[in-house]
Amino acid sequence: MNWDAIGALGEILGAMAVIGSLLFVGVQIRSNTRASQIATTHNLTDIFLTVTAKISEDPEMARIWAQQSRDISVLSASDLQRLVPLNVMVLRSFEDVFHHHQMGQMSDEMWEGWQAFILTICSYPGVRSIWESRKYYYSRSFQAFVDNPPPLDTIQTVADYVDSVTEHGGI
Repeated sequence: MNWDAIGALGEILGAMAVIGSLLFVGVQIRSNTRASQIATTHNLTDIFLTVTAKISEDPEMARIWAQQSRDISVLSASDLQRLVPLNVMVLRSFEDVFHHHQMGQMSDEMWEGWQAFILTICSYPGVRSIWESRKYYYSRSFQAFVDNPPPLDTIQTVADYVDSVTEHGGI
C-alpha cells in the first residue's frame, strides 16, 4: 500500500466517523426534544391543576365558577371580584399551553385535548365577558385563536354536565 491509498482510507474512515457522530447527535437531540415535550406538558398540567384546585377546594368559588358557565349577570360584585383574577390565571395558563404547542414543545395529540378544553372554558359567558375586557393582556396569536376558534364537535359546560347527570339520577 502506498501513502496515497493510506491517506484515502484515512479520509474515508474520518468521513464515516463524522457521519456516525452526526447520527448520534441527531438521536440525542430527538431524545432530548421528546423529554422536553414530556416535561413541558407535565409542568403545564401541574400549573393548571393548581388553578383548578382553587376552584374545587372552595365551595363558594366552585359555585361562582359554575355560574359563570350559565349567566354571569346574576353574580354579585363580590363574586365578580373573585372571578376576574381567577379567569385571568386560567386564561394565562391556557396561553402558556397554546404557545408551548406553537413552539413544538407539546405533541399534537396532547394539544387536541387541551384545545377542546380551552375552547370549552372560553365559551362560558363569564369567561367570554372577562376575555372581551382583558384580551389585550394576551399575545395577538392567542387572541386570534380564542376569537376565531376552530370548530369543535361538542362543547359541554360543567353546569351542563352536572345537569345532565343529575337529571338522570346520576350524582
